[in-house]
Amino acid sequence: ATVENLFFSHRGVVDVTAAEPGLPSRVESRGPGSYFTNALIQVLRTPHPAAVAGLDRNSDRALQWAEMLPQVRAVAGTRDRAD
Repeated sequence: ATVENLFFSHRGVVDVTAAEPGLPSRVESRGPGSYFTNALIQVLRTPHPAAVAGLDRNSDRALQWAEMLPQVRAVAGTRDRAD
């Protein structure tokens, strides 16, 4: 349901990028993929009821990018501090 909300029910444009303007994305030294990619996958793997319970700020029982991306950023930042 999370993937359906974000990728198939969304309207508009979302600029999803792994780096700030002018800065490169960081690649994890312990495995494949970037911090961002791994954080995005981790958040997308959260069961939909748990994701909605934690991230659904407007209580519509669906997730929007504006609700999910701060969580992805937080998870990626945690990975950065672990190195």
